[in-house]
Amino acid sequence: MRQNFVTQKLIKLVPKVGGELIIEPQYGYCGCIVFDNGKRTFYKESCLDINTQGAVKIAIDKGYSNYFLQHFGFLVPAFDTFVNEELNRQLKIKKGIQEGYLYALELGFPVIIKPNAGAKGKHIYKINNKEAYFESAKKLFVDSKIMMVQQFAKGNDFRIVVFDGKVYCAYQRLPLQVIGNGEADVRTLLKQRSNELKGITTFSINDQRIRAKLAELNLSYNDILPKGVKVMLLNIANLSLGGKAIDFTDKISAEYKALAIGITQKMGLRLCGIDLMTDSITGKVNDYSIIEINSAPGYSNFALLGEPQSKIIDGLYLDMLRSIKNY
Repeated sequence: MRQNFVTQKLIKLVPKVGGELIIEPQYGYCGCIVFDNGKRTFYKESCLDINTQGAVKIAIDKGYSNYFLQHFGFLVPAFDTFVNEELNRQLKIKKGIQEGYLYALELGFPVIIKPNAGAKGKHIYKINNKEAYFESAKKLFVDSKIMMVQQFAKGNDFRIVVFDGKVYCAYQRLPLQVIGNGEADVRTLLKQRSNELKGITTFSINDQRIRAKLAELNLSYNDILPKGVKVMLLNIANLSLGGKAIDFTDKISAEYKALAIGITQKMGLRLCGIDLMTDSITGKVNDYSIIEINSAPGYSNFALLGEPQSKIIDGLYLDMLRSIKNY
């Protein structure tokens, strides 16, 4: 059985707070923690009993969470949601794939389309034209009933993680990229990156978005990159898609900490990962856009950066476990 990142952490940390961990044996992705005070709690993947169900449901639904973020005065890119043919018939509305395209035209290309309740970067596309829109939207609707069309937000991609009014970590997320060595072709470099992340996260080397990016750059999987040449192969800075993190925990300004804490509290959450686009999080808050919020953020790529980052995540889990035990 291959244990996921959270299970590995809990095996190490649960005994430190006076608890016993019972792991589901076949897959190792969920379990029960029984504390020495008699209290018990469950977890599944990165979801622990921290946030309330109502707040979690809103956070998962990108359309609803964006509405409330706007209502509370926070900045989000312009957006709207559109539904597949089945929901169009059930709800008796006209907000299907064609209406989504007209809204994309209204916003102006490029736009982002993504599942309204998706995770780990699946079916998130940066769209530059009509052909790409319809091709990607049809693929999205195979797995999702609701699609968000969102204005493209410029800047650098940051995640800030808050728990109980404290920022535990902040990091910049870079899209998947490969660096040439003058010998290996693009496919080999991608395989190497996939192997680096084995057991932490996976991505498909044959992802349609990677193929499209290579075509845009007039490259193929068989091309050998010159030594030191960096090539970005996805437009999306999602760590589940092979991206990379840069630690900003010691650099984030008090203003951005306050912003992240305010977002978490206003959205009724105790634990929250806030994804936002801005030039920098080291100074005054300026021209940011909240891309989405996450009520059960993952930390594996951040912890992979090194021992200091791994200790930060250990500390976060210990604080969450103590809170659950004594809440």
